[in-house]
Amino acid sequence: MEGRAEAVKWMRATAEPTFLDYIDLLGRGSTEEWQELYAEAKENPRVRALIEEALAFVDPELGEGRTLWRFLLDSMPPAEAVSPESAPRSPTRERLRRIANA
Repeated sequence: MEGRAEAVKWMRATAEPTFLDYIDLLGRGSTEEWQELYAEAKENPRVRALIEEALAFVDPELGEGRTLWRFLLDSMPPAEAVSPESAPRSPTRERLRRIANA
C-alpha cells in the first residue's frame, strides 16, 4: 500500500520532480513526508522559498495544511549550516533537493 501511495503522489508527466510535487506534498502529504520536508526546509533556504510559493496554490479546502505550514515557516529558526552530504538521505528528501536545485 505504501508503494502505491508513493507512486500516486509523485507521478507526473516527467520523470523529474517538479514544483507541482511541492503543491501535492503540502496539500496531501503524509506525516512522514511533512517531517522530511520540514527537516529539509530548516537546512535549505531555497526549499523554504519554494514552500512559500507553493502555499499560494494549495487548496484551503483540503484541511489545515496551508495554515500549519504558514505557522511553521513563520516560527522556523534560521537555516542551519548542514552540508547535504551529512543530512539523512531519503527518496523524499532527494526529490526535494532536486526540485530546489533546478
